[in-house]
Amino acid sequence: MKFLSGKKILFFSLTILAVVFIVKYDQIAKQEERIYEILAENGFKQILHQEETKNGVVVFYIPDIKTDNDHETVSDLSAIYIERTWFGWKGTIDRGGYSTSVDRAITSQYLGRSGKSKNSPFPLLFGEIHQPEISTIQVVNKGNERIDEAKVITTDNNTIWFLFIDENIREISIQGLDVNGNLIKEAGVN
Repeated sequence: MKFLSGKKILFFSLTILAVVFIVKYDQIAKQEERIYEILAENGFKQILHQEETKNGVVVFYIPDIKTDNDHETVSDLSAIYIERTWFGWKGTIDRGGYSTSVDRAITSQYLGRSGKSKNSPFPLLFGEIHQPEISTIQVVNKGNERIDEAKVITTDNNTIWFLFIDENIREISIQGLDVNGNLIKEAGVN
């Protein structure tokens, strides 16, 4: 039995690496395209942030919602879990959002797990910060006094926050803190 020469093994190895690179690059390009297709089905104005998860991505976006009162400034924010499958990207029913007046320093929304997607990272707490002094969001579980810090993302015109939480949390307080850790605003969950 003849063994492959060193040059043939090197060529074969480089060919496999090139194929893997091309496939991976194509998957990344298709991910962005598919995310836009899924969001277009729901109607959206702008994607604010994409948070990679173990089996997919959670996309935070401004939905294309028409309000009843054109003179009122509203805060619209939605989130959707898009799952990575063997056959590509799939929108799930783990999604939701809110539309509320911006007269509140902190907006919030709770999205539970639908049960349809076993890979979903939900439940999720998320919202916006409308008071510039607030730089940190802490989520306090009043049942056991556990405090978790939410991730805060600032874009050109929006500051959003989010935290994946345990399903067993019932009573929650959301605290907005300044850069020195002083409490600026405390709110419940919508």
